[in-house]
Amino acid sequence: MLIRLTSMEQEIRLKFRKRLLTIILIILVTIIIGLCGWFLSILIPIYIFDRAYSAAIPKYDALNNAVFAEIPFPHGAREIERFQSANPNNYGRYLYVDYVIENNSPDEIVQYYRDLFLSKGWKDYTINPSSNMFLFSDKRSCADIHIYGDNRLKYTLSIYADIWNQDFSPSKSNLDFNSLNFGYANLITCP
Repeated sequence: MLIRLTSMEQEIRLKFRKRLLTIILIILVTIIIGLCGWFLSILIPIYIFDRAYSAAIPKYDALNNAVFAEIPFPHGAREIERFQSANPNNYGRYLYVDYVIENNSPDEIVQYYRDLFLSKGWKDYTINPSSNMFLFSDKRSCADIHIYGDNRLKYTLSIYADIWNQDFSPSKSNLDFNSLNFGYANLITCP
């Protein structure tokens, strides 16, 4: 046997359902607005940083070229390739110059650069010389030398500017660096 609800009871149930739906909708809208605000609080500083970094790329390249212009390459080495490069997950620019060693030994090449950089006030941050990688820095820029190839007859001179120690560097305020490229960003800095 069916129990019939009075119109008043039906009205009360209908009001209850409307209120319940209204409360659920308010909660859902609040959650959505909160999530949007949270994402924007992360994305807006990244967007500002990315725009400032993109505008500074030619300045990083010019600085790398200016540093390279002050470094005469040693006799007995011949330049074979030069290019600017940046990994999409990196914030920073590299100038790579590849050389072939023709008349010197790799040790003489390294000693030439070591003497040159130290005479200019740079510091030697080489940790393990047997790794064939050598690092020098003046806090604004870095240069590393990587000797490779058959019988160690080639080397790459890499020059890069410290992303934070330039007048034109983007501001790092209000930026969560773990959120850059979802935590896979690499900020190019000098020791």
